[in-house]
Amino acid sequence: MVFRKRLARAKVVQFFAAQAPCVVAMEACAGAHHWAREIGKLGHTVRLIPPAYVKPYVKRQKNDMADAEAICEAAQRPSMRFVPVRSEAQQASAVVFRARDLLVRQRTQCLNALRGPLSEYGYIVPQNIAHAGALIECVEDPNTSLPEGARTVLAVLVGTFRALDAQVRELDAEITRRAKADPVARRLMTVPGVGPIAATAALLCGRSTPPPWHIDAVRGRPPHQRPMIRQQRARLAKLDATRANIVAVANALRDLSSRLDARAHLIRKVARDRGSMAPDGSALDPDRTVITMLVGDAVATTTEIASTLDQATEKLERVAVALRDG
Repeated sequence: MVFRKRLARAKVVQFFAAQAPCVVAMEACAGAHHWAREIGKLGHTVRLIPPAYVKPYVKRQKNDMADAEAICEAAQRPSMRFVPVRSEAQQASAVVFRARDLLVRQRTQCLNALRGPLSEYGYIVPQNIAHAGALIECVEDPNTSLPEGARTVLAVLVGTFRALDAQVRELDAEITRRAKADPVARRLMTVPGVGPIAATAALLCGRSTPPPWHIDAVRGRPPHQRPMIRQQRARLAKLDATRANIVAVANALRDLSSRLDARAHLIRKVARDRGSMAPDGSALDPDRTVITMLVGDAVATTTEIASTLDQATEKLERVAVALRDG
């Protein structure tokens, strides 16, 4: 330990500017990336450590001094994993997703606030954004039996919902514009099931999906929130796996259907070109010949479809079991 010194935020840059180039370790959070960029400009090597990896080195009650000592100890471990410093452009790209997530949550809250009072008057609408029109119609239709006092208040929620929905659409358009402007995102969107939002979010993660401690550190989540976040991430991963399996089954069936249509067309063409003659020279019924050839081909194709469906069913059953267990 060379020295212990309490350092105010306003004097951080001034302090490190007076030091010789060295390794600067910090606990990773949203604000740490700004300081990492500023300190890196002074010639220092900055290393960001996930909070979950710092916590085991805290020897006593948590405070700034104990945290600093734990960070210093963790940074010297040869097997320690560090979080890459994000640029301003990367952080700016992530703002649109956080803003959209907030607006989507508020839009859902608004719908639930509409659905609850309407159910008290006998108007039951399923839970889904696709049924928002039915909720709005119940409020705006003058023939419904809603009291005017309730209708006036619910109309305010309808206006709030429409404003939030318009803002979400604006952010979706911005994400789509960014996805179309990036060549990597355009290639990702050629994958079935990957849209502009998933493609643009994948670019923020780099070439591969970051581990959970990187995601928590980049978003500035403290260690005590990680168990809940881990459970949420596991549920999302299971839902994504289910969606991917369904898309794979749909694509396989679509491919097999197109192949069957192509084979049927080819068989009809061959039957017409060859005149459908039997080995003994007698004429055959062209329709019967085509039907016979199609039956044999359909049997093979049906077997292939059954095999594909069996494999897809096994995958979906495993995902269903995992969802029930989760």
